[in-house]
Amino acid sequence: MVKYHDGHFYVFAAPRSNASQSVTFTLAGGRTGQVTVVDEGRTLPVTNGRFTDTFASATSVHVYRID
Repeated sequence: MVKYHDGHFYVFAAPRSNASQSVTFTLAGGRTGQVTVVDEGRTLPVTNGRFTDTFASATSVHVYRID
C-alpha cells in the first residue's frame, strides 16, 4: 500500500510467505538516494529506482518513507 502525506510517499509492506525473505522494490522514475524505514532507525540505499530489504517472518511489517 502507498500513501502520500505531508510531502512524502509512504510504502507499507508485509511478506507474502511464512519464510524469511529478501524483497526488492522498484520506484517509478529511476531515482537514486535513500528510503527511511520508519521507527526502525535505519535507511536503505536506492539505486536506479530500486531498494531491497529483508523480512524476518510472516508477521514482519515495514513502513518506508520515500525522501
